Amino acid sequence: MGWAGVKLFLEGTHTLAHLLHRPELALTLPKGVFWGGTLLILLVGSALALRRHA
Repeated sequence: MGWAGVKLFLEGTHTLAHLLHRPELALTLPKGVFWGGTLLILLVGSALALRRHA
C-alpha cells in the first residue's frame, strides 16, 4: 500500500505542475527505481508467504 501511495503522490505532483504551468514542481520516479522497488516487494512478500504455513 505504501508503494502505491508514493507512486500516486508523484503522479499528483506531475498533474499539479501541469495545471500551474510550473514543470519544476513535478517530482519523478525513474522507471528503474519503480521496477526495482516493485521487484523487492514481490521478492520479500513471496519469501514471507512461503516461510509460513497456511
